[in-house]
Amino acid sequence: MKRTSLIIISLLLVQIVQAKTRNIHIKTALEDAKLIHNIVVIGYTDTTLLCHFIDSNDTLRINSKSKTLAELSRKDNLKNGTISLESMVGVWPETGDTVLIVVNQNDQLELFAKLEEKKYRFWDPNSMPLASSVFWVKQEEPYLPLEDCGEYTTNDSNFPNYWICRDGCYILKSWIDQLINNFVTE
Repeated sequence: MKRTSLIIISLLLVQIVQAKTRNIHIKTALEDAKLIHNIVVIGYTDTTLLCHFIDSNDTLRINSKSKTLAELSRKDNLKNGTISLESMVGVWPETGDTVLIVVNQNDQLELFAKLEEKKYRFWDPNSMPLASSVFWVKQEEPYLPLEDCGEYTTNDSNFPNYWICRDGCYILKSWIDQLINNFVTE
């Protein structure tokens, strides 16, 4: 009876937490985005990221309800050694940071990216152990893997080869600049 109760409680906890891995096909996420633009972070309220476009002073408000949980999870993972300090898991940009945002068709913040030399470093700020992200990155330009990405290859020419990355990926700046220009001119 005790064992049955333990199993039922475990199943209920799984239902409540609804832990799952979020697969991010980076090419599709960018192609389907409603907005891709550089912003400057002005600050945060309890549940809102305040920012403005680089070329405008109009303040934007973006839902950041998951920020507190993501940061607590990150702090715990750093303490336990589950992730390294270089990892972007659970990272939200600081006030004053300039970052690229990707907003999906449901007006939800999907990804952040930071310019590093001639490429953007993409990551999911909401990724954490019970709701981690896996980036599927085509093995072709303009996409580049992070150092800890693994390979997913097939012998079938109908299916492309991918890098599988837990902590994001790089994309060439020149390609992202074209995407940003498409959003500005639309």
